[in-house]
Amino acid sequence: MSLNRLAIFMVVFALVLSVSLVYAEEKSKGTGLAMFSELTTKKVAPKPRVMSAAFLRKNELIICGGGLETLNPQGDLWKLDLKTKEWSQITPVNGDLTKIAAVTGIYDEKRDRLVVLTQKIAGALETAWYSFAENKWNIVPAAGDMPKQMVATVPIYDPKADAMVFAGGSGWENPDNTRYRTVFYGDTFSLSLNDLKWKKFVTKGDKPLPRNKHTQIYDPKTHSMIIFGGIGTDETGKEVVLNDVWSFDLAKAEWKKLEAKGIEIEPRLSHCAVLDPIKRQMIVFGGTAMMDKYFSDMLSFDLETLTWSRIKTKLPVTLQLAHAAAVWDPTGKRALFFGGVQPGRMLMNSVWELVEE
Repeated sequence: MSLNRLAIFMVVFALVLSVSLVYAEEKSKGTGLAMFSELTTKKVAPKPRVMSAAFLRKNELIICGGGLETLNPQGDLWKLDLKTKEWSQITPVNGDLTKIAAVTGIYDEKRDRLVVLTQKIAGALETAWYSFAENKWNIVPAAGDMPKQMVATVPIYDPKADAMVFAGGSGWENPDNTRYRTVFYGDTFSLSLNDLKWKKFVTKGDKPLPRNKHTQIYDPKTHSMIIFGGIGTDETGKEVVLNDVWSFDLAKAEWKKLEAKGIEIEPRLSHCAVLDPIKRQMIVFGGTAMMDKYFSDMLSFDLETLTWSRIKTKLPVTLQLAHAAAVWDPTGKRALFFGGVQPGRMLMNSVWELVEE
């Protein structure tokens, strides 16, 4: 082979090798796009509903309560086996929780039970817990400084204090006996899972505006509760929809506003959020801005850089959803979403998953 031909051969070989290496590298990285899709489930599913509570127990998605087609509240229990994708109803020996206008809570893994905060129609808040071993609901007598407001947000679990924690809430007042008006609260409470006693935090720092229908997640790295959005009242008493992000240091009981960067996020309420511990990001989906405006965007808030961005998916997310329930599934490395309401007051009972590469 002549020197000229050898030189040409070597150049072509180098180009082919370079292209192959780049292709292999890109293939190993994947597309970088997330997959958002509906799970195909089996057997009879819960009826379509809004504002249900969702919990992850081992390899099961547990659903409690919510409002049905006529918005009549329910206290039923369901589980979805995430391996077989089969739904089944849980029938407690002492019956379901009844006449619940709102329910929220956490799964207490240490004691294998659900701990929920419920409010009956035109009634006060109650604390209840469901034992999987006993298949039974237990109503807990009020103890400690128990909150009085309705809580339409998902509490967090504080592993260091072994407690359920939440901030905010709303209620109704009728001071002049003419008409009821919504009142928002900004207090922060914890419920000890050891003795089921409530405690109101004496907080430090500037506090977030009083609000409800916001989201809360636990950040284990900073041992803090992160809240986002919701609806509340400003300093003048005017009702506003919010898009701010705050951190509550659980050890110091101190609030701090996080100065978010990145894309601008429209204010919203009734969205859902979960912590993705792999990427240390808060995933936010859906919600509404009132006036029948619903969101379908899938958002990421990077807890390292405090930066907002949109999660890019292989197919566009067109599902507009509010009042859905969400959990993080560590086994499947995915976020799961259940139920909710679409524009036109169409209630849902489907399960969706977001899987990122």
